Amino acid sequence: MPPYLKPTYEAYLDDVRTDGLVLCYVPASMRTEEICLAAVTALGSALSFVPDKLRTHEVCLVAVSKCGRALRAVPFETQTEEICLAAVKQDEEALKYVIYPSPEICLAAVRKGGGALRWVEEALRTPEVCLAAITKTPEAIQFSPYSALELLALI
Repeated sequence: MPPYLKPTYEAYLDDVRTDGLVLCYVPASMRTEEICLAAVTALGSALSFVPDKLRTHEVCLVAVSKCGRALRAVPFETQTEEICLAAVKQDEEALKYVIYPSPEICLAAVRKGGGALRWVEEALRTPEVCLAAITKTPEAIQFSPYSALELLALI
């Protein structure tokens, strides 16, 4: 290939800023943290094309803030409370990818969408979490260990 046709680092950077999925075409030798951050800023789900060693806290946080379900591509050791909260606040279905859910993460997820109660561990289905879920989505009562009358008594 003639040198004038070879894409440059700057050309790839511009391209991933426009469409994060272009990252899958960027040669491994040019996948820097800068390019990866630009890609996930444009499209959070591009995190799956970021090399493992570049899936830093910052890159993962930006990715899940854009696309909560990108949490499935976040390495276990990088799944912090902050990253998980950002993910479920963006998309309640991200809760199913949280490795160690906390009561705060579960509450944030059901406040985003009550149906997320289906992914809340039994031990974390507190009256507060269940009430928040059915307030947002009444149909979520089917996933609650409490009856509607028990939850209404808490109000």
